[in-house]
Amino acid sequence: LLCDVQALQEPVAAHAGVSVVTAIEGDVPPVCVDEGRIKQVLLNLVANSIDAMRPQSGGTLTLRARRTAEGQ
Repeated sequence: LLCDVQALQEPVAAHAGVSVVTAIEGDVPPVCVDEGRIKQVLLNLVANSIDAMRPQSGGTLTLRARRTAEGQ
């Protein structure tokens, strides 16, 4: 899902001088979510982040998925 969001937002990010990277740890368990809704939330968050980074002449936006200390 994160890779899909990255691919969809990459052209917009590149135009703004922002690099979008994903960092997904290997032990992240699958989750049961409404994929369409979560994807829309992530797209909105990434779009807002790109807009916020634009005045600073870009940068790197990292989309990260990892297991928490509680194991979730």
